[in-house]
Amino acid sequence: MQLPIDAILARIKATAPRDPFLAVRQRTDAHRRTHGCGAYTYDKAPSLLALAEALAAARILELGTALGYTSLSLAAGSPRALVHTIEGNREHVLLARQEIQRADCDPRIRVYEGDFLAVLPGLSPSYDLVFFDGFAPDSAVYRHIDRLLAPRGVLVSGNLTLAGGEGYHTQIHDPRQWHTRALDISGETAISMRAT
Repeated sequence: MQLPIDAILARIKATAPRDPFLAVRQRTDAHRRTHGCGAYTYDKAPSLLALAEALAAARILELGTALGYTSLSLAAGSPRALVHTIEGNREHVLLARQEIQRADCDPRIRVYEGDFLAVLPGLSPSYDLVFFDGFAPDSAVYRHIDRLLAPRGVLVSGNLTLAGGEGYHTQIHDPRQWHTRALDISGETAISMRAT
């Protein structure tokens, strides 16, 4: 029996990749090289665009904005979606807001400034899609993600090959809670849909 997550993954893989925000990615990479910060771009943003499109997501949550590259990709995939994104670095928040305004997406993308655990409690359910790209979230952040995600919502976990986060890996691969599939051969990104 094919699970809904398998159909979504097949649709993403069948979609021709497009990257309308390549210039934002390039500006982000240049910023990181100049400032020596951790503003890395997610290299599978075209897959996120295809995923948001496949889900017809109405509400999207991103943990870690950097300069807005993936926020813009998610918004482009689902043109009626509202995207909420959280960033702790003040300079990155300001730069992301500039990129979002430049792309005429500022009415649909809201950048929250602060630590995840400071912002997440103030957000209300339900998000159709939650994305993070970084070190695996700790258990407190995971509980908020779990609370905020819609019943058939999708969680995209990037950078799973980074050290740490074993508890998180165990949680998203528990078939009683999640149907999880790798987006790529390396297993760096997982797509998870609630099992119930």
